[in-house]
Amino acid sequence: MQTNTIVHVQNLSKELSNDEKTFPILHNINLSIQQGEWVSLVGPSGSGKTTLLGIMAGIDKPTNGRIFMEGQEISSMREAQLAHFRNQRIGIIFQSFFLISSLTALENVAVPLFIGKNKRQALDKAADMLAQVGLSHRLNNRPHQLSGGEQQRVAIARALVTEPAILYADEPTGNLDSVASQQLIALLKSLRQRQNLTLMVVTHDNTIAAHGDRVLHLYDGMLVNDPKAAIQPMAPNMQSDIPQAMPSQAVPVLPNQANPYAAQNQTWGKQ
Repeated sequence: MQTNTIVHVQNLSKELSNDEKTFPILHNINLSIQQGEWVSLVGPSGSGKTTLLGIMAGIDKPTNGRIFMEGQEISSMREAQLAHFRNQRIGIIFQSFFLISSLTALENVAVPLFIGKNKRQALDKAADMLAQVGLSHRLNNRPHQLSGGEQQRVAIARALVTEPAILYADEPTGNLDSVASQQLIALLKSLRQRQNLTLMVVTHDNTIAAHGDRVLHLYDGMLVNDPKAAIQPMAPNMQSDIPQAMPSQAVPVLPNQANPYAAQNQTWGKQ
């Protein structure tokens, strides 16, 4: 690994199983992301983009392979150690904003700071981060009082308030209209320039992906150099092997299925 490598993924694979078969989701993924780089990950629905992001962000575990971040192997960490590392060094924003409805914008951004900081310090830092995303006038508004674009800005502020080494964004414009999407991309570019921010953006939108320094293409769980070459008709004998639906117990809980900040909210008011 190069000395300025933030994330290095080595021979990563992911499989899901039921009582009868094993279904490969990701196949032998190898990639590195350098400090200050914007990497876009594109691919059709079902190609494994969100699964790969969840594994790289330490939310899910690979079946095989290793993930290093800032030289530390996060794929071998125990859950408590990984949760602390994720809180301090990894920022994540989702297509669904996952703001806590009972908290103000200021309090939502402060949630990741409850570990290791007192309440006043957390709120002061959260206010500064909201100012950086242009929401200093919305500190005391709750999510239902904010537009979709403003809610996503709150989510970005929350993801960056701990000064993470990398920001992962999973379809960050998916719930925004075209104007709000353009404003969000402009904000990410501005934050990247000011903070030397490292980004990995998952998207199905090629116009969003084009803002990256590199565009990676994921098809059928594999990174490919030529996305057109990867689109091939499925062999008839393979079609019969694919189930109509996977059993629910075989599907992992991924970032878009539960609010990852809800548990941290339980510490509110106890500082």
